[in-house]
Amino acid sequence: MSELEEFKKVVSPIAYGLAYKSELGTTEYQQLYAEEDVVRYFNNKPQLTIPKSIADKLDDIFITFIRERHNSSVWHLLWRAEEIDCEIGEQLSALLPDENQVNVAIAHLAGKALGVDLVKVVEGIDDNY
Repeated sequence: MSELEEFKKVVSPIAYGLAYKSELGTTEYQQLYAEEDVVRYFNNKPQLTIPKSIADKLDDIFITFIRERHNSSVWHLLWRAEEIDCEIGEQLSALLPDENQVNVAIAHLAGKALGVDLVKVVEGIDDNY
């Protein structure tokens, strides 16, 4: 048997399987590429990131706030911090001087409170994100 015949023997069943239409009316080949497109779409979406050093400081401040104030509201921590505790307010102002940084911090803390990763914590990026 020639190499070409061996190749056809191996590839033909695969090609037939990929061309076979499923109950949905799509071929396995189309489904395979559709799944890859979905994965590629989600992998290429922009993702919020926060430096690990800042995330750790935020987590420490929030845990202290919860312990001392018996309040786990991200809103109370970030928007009313200075009214509640001047020291926490100063720490947050120094840590989050920019409105966008505050927004990322909200998403990070909300994600932690909900048990999901809304913001990816990364090492080695600029702490002045």
